[in-house]
Formats: sequence, structure tokens, C-alpha cells
Amino acid sequence: YLELLTGTKTEKKIEWKKGTRIEVDLGFASEVHELWANVLLETRYKKSSTLGLDGTTYQFSCFLRAIGSISGKTWSPSKELPPKWMVNIGILLRDYIDSEDTDRQRIEVEIASYSERIYQYLKINGKH
Repeated sequence: YLELLTGTKTEKKIEWKKGTRIEVDLGFASEVHELWANVLLETRYKKSSTLGLDGTTYQFSCFLRAIGSISGKTWSPSKELPPKWMVNIGILLRDYIDSEDTDRQRIEVEIASYSERIYQYLKINGKH
């Protein structure tokens, strides 16, 4: 299943609450999880912190058996590279939850297109 969590930002934290939950085809869910995991396994961490004044931080995570939770984040990605593509996939997954069946097929095709781009990029530039 996919579940959309909604966040409300208060002065000190973001409070998450459960939102919409839908059943998803196992094949589609497996493909998205595999993509998420492969990208997160390529996560690199900066040696120093940079703080931006304006933008959005996107956080990604997934659970892998025998490893546990893995995660990564990106701040307002603008270049046509995997971080931006992952943000786009995340937005498409949110739209997937809120859409009708006919739109879900179109969204699956869009996600598959991003997935192909990411795997091509990782084949050339990945470290694993």
C-alpha cells in the first residue's frame, strides 16, 4: 500500500498525521521500492554543512532487510539529476494516491520513465 502523510509545521516541529491509504499492485510497489533503495544506497554526505535561506528540503528513506533504514535528503534540487528526479517521483506518488485509476496508469508510465533515467545515470556514475 501507499500512504500519504500530511505535515503541519508548528514553531518547533512538524506534526505528521496519517492521510489517505490505498492498495497498490505488488509489482509497481516493488519497482518503486527497488528504485528508492538503489538511489539511497548511492547517497553521499557532504563534509560540511551549508544552510540555504530559501528552498525546500526533501527527505527520502526506506527499509532494507539485513540493513535497516537508509535515508538521504536534498535541498531544492534544480539540475536534471537523480535528486530532482526522485523529488519528481515523490510528487507523482502523492498524485497517484489522490488520482483515479485511469490517471494512475499514466503516472506509473511517468515514474517508469524517471526510473529508466535514474538507472542509466547510476550505471555510468554509481559507486555500487
